[in-house]
Amino acid sequence: MEINSQENNGQLEIIVQLSNEEFKPYILEGARRIASEVKLPGFRPGKAPYAVVKAKVGEMTILEEAARVAINHTIDEAMKRGTAGQATIGQPNVDITKIAPDNPLEYKIKVNLLPKVIIKDYKNLAIRQPEIKIPEEQVNKTLEQLRESGAQKIASLEPAKMGDLVVANIQISVDKVPIEGGQGQGVNIVLGKDYLVPGLDQKLLGATVGQELQFQIPYPKDHYQKALAGKLADFKIKINEIWHRQLPELDDQLAKNFGFEKLADLKENIKASLMAEKQQQIDNEMEIKIFEELINRASIDKISESLINKEAEAMLDELQYNLEQNGGNLNDYLTSIKKTKEQFLLEILPQAVKRVKTALIVKEITKLEGINATNGEVDKELNNLKERYKDNQEIMNRLNAPNYREYLANVIVSNKTVRFLKDHNIITKEKEKTTAKSKTTKKEESQPVKKQKKTTHHNK
Repeated sequence: MEINSQENNGQLEIIVQLSNEEFKPYILEGARRIASEVKLPGFRPGKAPYAVVKAKVGEMTILEEAARVAINHTIDEAMKRGTAGQATIGQPNVDITKIAPDNPLEYKIKVNLLPKVIIKDYKNLAIRQPEIKIPEEQVNKTLEQLRESGAQKIASLEPAKMGDLVVANIQISVDKVPIEGGQGQGVNIVLGKDYLVPGLDQKLLGATVGQELQFQIPYPKDHYQKALAGKLADFKIKINEIWHRQLPELDDQLAKNFGFEKLADLKENIKASLMAEKQQQIDNEMEIKIFEELINRASIDKISESLINKEAEAMLDELQYNLEQNGGNLNDYLTSIKKTKEQFLLEILPQAVKRVKTALIVKEITKLEGINATNGEVDKELNNLKERYKDNQEIMNRLNAPNYREYLANVIVSNKTVRFLKDHNIITKEKEKTTAKSKTTKKEESQPVKKQKKTTHHNK
């Protein structure tokens, strides 16, 4: 087997050639496999002579099957010899380049080389984490939302007043052209809250059931839809229903409705939830800052376009999954932002490059620090996942797949490495206090103890 390798822009091309003699056994095996699947009168499956199989399916069909068998049997050795110890990343792509009767078989392997990463200073970046503070007004805003969710509604025939819920049919147009998303039947509008355009609720004050209204309101100059920003919009509204809303009092009974004894307990729980949410947000921000700094400090070899494009495709798949989980789809999203799939992929390429570099840095630091996942850690995480998804057979099948354990181990190792980087690079208020206290203690311990002068007592 002849093997030649050539590196090209972070990718390794390995040309593999099997001579006529080396390829011959695979041709016979290919014919045998076809014979076991094709009905040939007078022969048991897999027992027909080569000439009979050739006459039935054609020589090229046999050669193509033989090539598949040959590649499966030789690719591991070809990769080992062709890479010559160079680390690779991702799955190889294989193409048959030469195949013909009475000729050698030639195929080409394309595989991404693992870019070499050199990074020395990845500890003590001294990134300061902001202190988490939850203002009282944020807690009160959440309490108000809870009151809103528990509001009782009473149908009203009186003119609409502040705080009422108005159910209406709406038509909005600009320059006599209906705007996208500006048409609706049975739309709920709470007077006193902004809806679509600031000031719309004010126009509905005093309206009665069955009344039809026409008026104009300008869109704000800083409106997120640039095509509408500053434009004067025409509104046609028909009032279908008016509901007077009674909000529950802000007292202990409200807390009991949500499973707490006292209003103070509910407020404390809200504050803790907001703190946890803010902590998660800050954790993500700190992680981004760490890797932005490490990317700037690291020296990384050429990354192949193939590797970057695959990462961009993975990002697109993630977006599609998230959209589907929320009842949307990728095509509608791309239409809404007026981009094709190709344009969107091009737009996210810089982000894909960052993600690839981040993964490479994590891999290198994992190796330098000797971070790994124990069998016990993998077992524990796998059992937790199986317990959580025991009623979802599709997910259970994935969890039981032979290669999932290896995937899970890689996830655990990556998470450990990220935690390691956070522990060594983020400075929190608590860490500063602990460090300062430790320094003070050491300073005191290092001070020499002053010897007291001996006092001699003389008895007279």
